[in-house]
Amino acid sequence: MSNSSINGPAFLQGGGEMGALMRSHDWAATPFGHTVSWPQSLRSMVSACLNSPLLGTILWGPELRMLYNDAYIPSMADRHPNALGLPVADVWGEAWDMVAPPFHHAMNTGEGFAQDLVELPMMRNGQPEITYWNISAAPIRGEDGSIVGLLNQGMEITGRVIAERQRLVAKQHLREMNKRLSHEVIIRTEERNLMWDTSPDLMIVIDFKGVIHRVNPAWTTLLGYSTDELIGHHVNEFIVEEDHRKRSTPI
Repeated sequence: MSNSSINGPAFLQGGGEMGALMRSHDWAATPFGHTVSWPQSLRSMVSACLNSPLLGTILWGPELRMLYNDAYIPSMADRHPNALGLPVADVWGEAWDMVAPPFHHAMNTGEGFAQDLVELPMMRNGQPEITYWNISAAPIRGEDGSIVGLLNQGMEITGRVIAERQRLVAKQHLREMNKRLSHEVIIRTEERNLMWDTSPDLMIVIDFKGVIHRVNPAWTTLLGYSTDELIGHHVNEFIVEEDHRKRSTPI
């Protein structure tokens, strides 16, 4: 008995979980027929897809039946492993309807395509999700040159999209918070300036050397000093003898 009879045909070797699943699958009971009858174009593409690290599936024949690799499994959730060999429309339902036109165009014309940031609502494990993908498809030509299927490859970028949107939301929140803080600073500054300008008490700003840098209007109202007479002068110049006597008087 040959190794291919025991381990499956040579073109299905490798491929991890999906390689093993495809080697043990009863293909004779499916529209694909026994693997010995598969055309070389299908054999070659399946072998390449199975051993590719990129998420990929062969969409074969007019019904676009799925033959996918290990990298594709995580996106399938509870559709795996029953999806093997089924028409892609039956597997993905409404999600397929949303992306189907360019695939059909590729089958009809032989023109491949690539699309980024494709939004796909889908059900996974009984839960609705909005997912995002970068996808592409290239035509597969059979032995007679006709288009017999598509090689569909892609990458799910849902996590990346969500992270980027969270970053933008956080950035917008920070921007709004800074705007509110700036507004509050303006209000507090206006309140401080109003208090400075209207306070009946003497208010003064001096440096560590005792030089006056700012005074409020009360200095003029109460003592008659103009701003020019005070700014730049030492505070001691405005302490009269009576103030010294008051300071030296014991309590």
